[in-house]
Amino acid sequence: GRVSIPYRLTVLDDATVNAYAAPGGFTYVTTGLLNYIKDDRDQLALVLGHEITHNEKYHVIGRIQYAAIAQGLIGVNTAKFVDIAYGLLTIPFEKRDEFEADDGGAVLSDRAGYAVSRGILFFDRLAQEEEKQGESTRSGKDPAGNAFKDIAYFFRSHPYSRERAARLRELGKKKGFK
Repeated sequence: GRVSIPYRLTVLDDATVNAYAAPGGFTYVTTGLLNYIKDDRDQLALVLGHEITHNEKYHVIGRIQYAAIAQGLIGVNTAKFVDIAYGLLTIPFEKRDEFEADDGGAVLSDRAGYAVSRGILFFDRLAQEEEKQGESTRSGKDPAGNAFKDIAYFFRSHPYSRERAARLRELGKKKGFK
């Protein structure tokens, strides 16, 4: 890992269920997320491990580079770069980055002594919320046979939570997580 980075955790007073990684080891968790998981340390460990992995794998820097390229701002002054960096929280990670961060979060969580199998319950709960909102898994079609589900999945920044939970359970079997 990138041992030289001092990781800092900040709790944001925001009802949204979310967590964010920013360059330099800054990690933000919302009060909405903390209220959602209640006092489940295994779920919190998986979420924090996920965000730390985004930093460890340079996903955060990649988002800034993507923003700069998308805005045609390579070679601009520092002030403009700061504007780009400030807006990075609105730029989603790619799905492959999310899967990699999920896997890394599970490994970190397990190494720290937390039960990954309990942490995965976070994604199970999110999957229930997605299904209430009419979203399904990528591989499945809704009862009406709506082909637009696969198109909607393509444009999502995060994979479906049911898919993430299933992948993490498979990883847990391979690695022998608690």
